[in-house]
Amino acid sequence: AYPTVSYDTVRLDDVYYNPFIVPASKSVFYIAVKVTDDSTAEGALQVNKLKISTNADNFSTGWQFTANYVNVPGLAIWLLTIPTANLPANDTLYMRYYVNDGNHANNTEFPRNDMIYPYKTFWSFIRQ
Repeated sequence: AYPTVSYDTVRLDDVYYNPFIVPASKSVFYIAVKVTDDSTAEGALQVNKLKISTNADNFSTGWQFTANYVNVPGLAIWLLTIPTANLPANDTLYMRYYVNDGNHANNTEFPRNDMIYPYKTFWSFIRQ
């Protein structure tokens, strides 16, 4: 699953894996996530949520958003609406996506703590 931002994405220092910039003037932004599973139709997945944290490896606190399934001809995605009013400005905010097909006790998460840092910064943004 990879995030897609609803407006032209600008990455910090123009490095593709750095945090993307969300202009302070944006009150909301959208992330579309394409999720596939080996045994469950994507619209039947039981958990699809995004957590945001100021810590790249700790998502026990912070903000949580539930994705909505969107299925129109030629496009089937999980869509997140992220309001920015309560998010801190000028800080790197890391995102982690959680999904579960109902066949496993634990959610699948991405990126995981054991992944290299560029995966974590690719899934991050700065509100400025």
